[in-house]
Amino acid sequence: MGPSATVEVAVALPLPGTFHYRADDPLAGHVRPGHALLVPFGPRRVTGYAVAVGGPPPEGVTLKPVLRLLLDEPVFPESMLAFYRFVSEYYHHPLGDVIRASLPAGVREETRRRVRLAEGAVPPGDDAEVRALLDHLRARGPTSAEALAGLGIPGPVLARASRGGLVVAEQHTTRAALAVRTERLYALTEPARVVRERFARPGPVRDRLIDYVGRFAPVPASTLGREFPGAARILKELEEKGLARVTEREACAHAGSPDAPLGSAPEDPPDLTPAQRHAVQEIASALAARDGRALLLYGVTGSGKTEVYLDAARRALEAGGGALVLVPEIALTPQLVGRFRARFREDLGVLHSGLTPRQRFEEWRKIREGRARIAIGARSAVFAPVRDLRLVVVDEEHDGSYKQDDGLRYSARDLALVRARREGAACVLGSATPSLESFRHAEAGRFTLLRLPDRPRGRPMPVTQVVDLRGVAKGGRDDPGRWIGAELRAALAEIREAGEQAILLLNRRGFATAVVCTTCGGSFRCTECDVALTYHGRRHALICHFCGLRRALPDRCPSCDGATLDLLGRGTERIEEELLKIFPGLRVDRMDQDTTRTRDAHREILERFASGQVDVLVGTQMISKGHDFPSVTLVGVLHADAALYLPDFRAAERTFQLLTQVSGRAGRGEKPGRVLVQAFNPHHYAIRHALAHDFEGFYRREARLREAMVYPPFGRMAVLRLEGPDERATEAAARRLGERLRDATRALTLDGSARGVRLLGPTPAPLYRLEGRYRWLLTLRAPDHRAVQALLRIADPAVRDEAKGGIRGAVDVDPQALM
Repeated sequence: MGPSATVEVAVALPLPGTFHYRADDPLAGHVRPGHALLVPFGPRRVTGYAVAVGGPPPEGVTLKPVLRLLLDEPVFPESMLAFYRFVSEYYHHPLGDVIRASLPAGVREETRRRVRLAEGAVPPGDDAEVRALLDHLRARGPTSAEALAGLGIPGPVLARASRGGLVVAEQHTTRAALAVRTERLYALTEPARVVRERFARPGPVRDRLIDYVGRFAPVPASTLGREFPGAARILKELEEKGLARVTEREACAHAGSPDAPLGSAPEDPPDLTPAQRHAVQEIASALAARDGRALLLYGVTGSGKTEVYLDAARRALEAGGGALVLVPEIALTPQLVGRFRARFREDLGVLHSGLTPRQRFEEWRKIREGRARIAIGARSAVFAPVRDLRLVVVDEEHDGSYKQDDGLRYSARDLALVRARREGAACVLGSATPSLESFRHAEAGRFTLLRLPDRPRGRPMPVTQVVDLRGVAKGGRDDPGRWIGAELRAALAEIREAGEQAILLLNRRGFATAVVCTTCGGSFRCTECDVALTYHGRRHALICHFCGLRRALPDRCPSCDGATLDLLGRGTERIEEELLKIFPGLRVDRMDQDTTRTRDAHREILERFASGQVDVLVGTQMISKGHDFPSVTLVGVLHADAALYLPDFRAAERTFQLLTQVSGRAGRGEKPGRVLVQAFNPHHYAIRHALAHDFEGFYRREARLREAMVYPPFGRMAVLRLEGPDERATEAAARRLGERLRDATRALTLDGSARGVRLLGPTPAPLYRLEGRYRWLLTLRAPDHRAVQALLRIADPAVRDEAKGGIRGAVDVDPQALM
């Protein structure tokens, strides 16, 4: 055996720490930090990432070998390792899983041990457990060892069956790494006329193919196959005669639909307003300084923030660097990509969940290799391997979608700031409704504040009007106008007559939010979650919006056999139906989670609306931000205060942001806009300030309340979550964790490392039962993040200690939601 090297590996599993392996020759001389590896891990083979190579092996340990490289080149530069370590330490999440989350699925491979029946296996008469195992395998077929353990068939039972020759355990690939695809390119070795003459008899298709290759070489084989019948046979003949020269190149799976622009942005940039010019000059100064400066671009809706981003990206590219642009969700990607594509052509890579695994893998490779110098994407694109990063843009920086709410619970906005600071890039946070945290940073001078106070070309902000729902919503339950008041109906009639468009927002999908028996008062609730089932009319089903449980709507009440089931509340599906009752022939489309399940659904809906095929677009919050439709002159908000009464300290902020953002969709073209807001509490300060387009007034009011309670941005928070299938066991684990952390808090307070920390709970989560699991929370609050982190360093292993017996634990730093 040749020389070997010790490799420190972070495995792509939610396990703390790193592991050491042995790279034998020839891998020993090739593997380096950043390589994705296939390594043995217990009975499985999993993906790991080399984080260090060389050095002495751990004493007294026999190292297992690295099996192979998944890609020839490292999947991340060694310079990113410090960033990954920061993410792991700050969010208290395993390093290997952090790296896994940052990369496309195409660079991972996993195997699991799968158990199958051996040929001729005869169940033993004296071992009931082995008989149960064989009965399961006979009925269900090959099953993973993990799945069998979950069914109560433990490892010792498998071992007995294996020793008796009754079952066979074999490695099964559950996820395969994607290979880099290549395509063959054809050119002629001689002029086309000479090549044609080498054949004794003419061939019309062959001669046309030869002429085509002669004109356009090198030509991909796939192109020739589409254009010329029998191309494969002709090309093979040309090769055999030495008349064709064949080369190979990497094949590209284009990002497809997200690249298709909605409308057409101008090729040349428009003239900037004085405020835009000042903003781009400040950003240019930050780009030149290379000091990782953060800038908050606070501009009213429609003020031209995207044009500032485009100018900043141009400057970054002209300086020889790259740019990263983040958007909060996939619905915003098509329009923004269209604008950037029109300006920068192919110098663009797109990363988001709407791509196929192959597309995402190849877009990622294009960015990593520098063939695309601008990366645009949703949350996980914050890890995009942009070369020589000079600019980071976070559009709609206030949006809660930037926070991952499971697994690695990171904030893409916060990590964008950290990454920009580490790489010396300018970081531009843009919003018409900045988060209180970002505006507080700007007030304190930590961010440079840039203002865009007006819309270009003197366009006015939309006129706003509030409608008190206490007067509107008094009709019968079947009255189609009960949730579409007289003012809104009149406004819709006007825009229909004028050939204009409208957007209606109701942040609740489905047809009816509850189904109740008016005889006995019984209702339909999810058996796995503490929520009512929502009725979806087109599927004629009751569906849980949390766990997905579905059941048919019965004709009679299952409790009293009464036939008086009533559909209460409204969702987007019902509003769509009611609009068609009020306005027959109205062209209505709907955009919510139900209508955007397919890969291209977002783009298709927005394209229909942009092209004028739709009069009214009804939707949830995904229609509220970032979209630019010049023909929209009316926005209606059907229930503006629906989210105000959630048990969450950010409820007022989210309501203000949602109303401001959706209002900003009106009047972006030549015609002025109008906004009608229906609310049960029209005098709430979040609604009043939103209708007045007064962010700073809202900020001052909300900041006073937050400061009094030491809530962010005047304090820091973390939430520890425990959830499990057994109610008593989960509560007991939460109470043990609470006692352990109270002792730690007292000790840390005495030595001064966690002064001011408050530990609240454990308390049942507002959504106490979800997906069949009981949920408990402990909340940490402190004046600064250092105090929170000091306690979390103790809390993290304590949470892991309690995460057993079916109980799962999680640490959520800087939580966005407390439900």
